Amino acid sequence: RQVVRLFRLHVLVDLLTSNFDALNHLTGEGDLRMAFQRIAENLRPGGHLYFDLVTPCQPIAGEVVYARRMNARSQQVIQRIRWDASRRSISIVVSTRSANSVRPAVEVHRERVYSFDEVGRWLMDAGFVIRGVHDAATLLVASGCPARIIVVAQKAMLSKN
Repeated sequence: RQVVRLFRLHVLVDLLTSNFDALNHLTGEGDLRMAFQRIAENLRPGGHLYFDLVTPCQPIAGEVVYARRMNARSQQVIQRIRWDASRRSISIVVSTRSANSVRPAVEVHRERVYSFDEVGRWLMDAGFVIRGVHDAATLLVASGCPARIIVVAQKAMLSKN
């Protein structure tokens, strides 16, 4: 468990993954760029980075509320998701109410979406070659502007000079 902007392993590895919008949670200026640098430092030459991202191509207009019951009678979870296109940000409020609780437990999550240009430039600056960009909904090669993508990048091999 580490802050990805300061990520450091004891040994170099062949594969690093980041799933479930984890990199979208890097909302500060330069955070994702720094994360790619740190990740590259922890991969062997030729190693791979596999990650998913929510893109600025969000189909959400305004606010969307998802409600779902868990364990039918004992717990209810409500998610409110708001997309702010002007700030390229997503706010998620998760409210969980149990049958035996007076007040719900509330979690607040903030995410930032990054343009394809930013992600590509920052990966290349960190020494990666992009091997694939896929639509996360279909797993096909991304075309158009999918709402979520999966990226496979490879750390460049050392030159033999």
